[in-house]
Amino acid sequence: MGRMNNSLTRRRVQNVWHLSRSCTHNQNEMVRKFRQKFEAVDKDGAFEVLESSTNQEEKLEMLRIVVESRRNEVIQNMLDRMALGDQFETVMENLDLITAYEKAVLWASLNNDPETLETILNWGRNNLVSTLIIQERMNSSDSIDDNPILLCSLQEYRACLGLLYHAGYRISLPEEDEKSITTILNLGHAGGIQLLRAISKGEYHLWDKAAMKKVDKKLSHDPVERYLRFRAHANPCYTKVAFLGK
Repeated sequence: MGRMNNSLTRRRVQNVWHLSRSCTHNQNEMVRKFRQKFEAVDKDGAFEVLESSTNQEEKLEMLRIVVESRRNEVIQNMLDRMALGDQFETVMENLDLITAYEKAVLWASLNNDPETLETILNWGRNNLVSTLIIQERMNSSDSIDDNPILLCSLQEYRACLGLLYHAGYRISLPEEDEKSITTILNLGHAGGIQLLRAISKGEYHLWDKAAMKKVDKKLSHDPVERYLRFRAHANPCYTKVAFLGK
């Protein structure tokens, strides 16, 4: 069972990794021009291409190219350029910029690149009115595919996980699972052993079955996503960071 669940985790994270790199504009002329100029170290020329684009998907693909270059000063400059020229009263009203920031955080996390991730998080703290709004949006998201700290926990990217936690990112559980864990822990020593076994072996059904009689099991989440959330939340990498964070 444990091997099957480890395989499930790897497949899901790999799928997210590949999806994050797919873009309908991969062969778009604007993106090709941007890539050519960027790879030729023509930063100004690349930014001119960025600013001439009116398509958000094109701009996101250009940002992904820069994030994956790990040239952190250029990443900051590009985010600065994307924040310029908007007609919004506050930066937080610019949903395109918020989406770009969220994607940049996700890409750096999936790349297990703590230096770039730290650069992006620092940019957010310094340039967005309140990154708390973004973090709350990510923490409450029903999808695990765009939650960077959850994916880092599943992959045990410890450095990135720590940066995200201290920036305010969290792994939330469905309400019924919060109740299940509380119920098991309330069983005393035996319940604690069951929970530790479930965590160590990835055997989701152990704690789920133990709480069956005391918790309403009308599920509101997909079983696979529910399991992966539990696995990420229970990962010692995450619990240690959460404990030290307190």
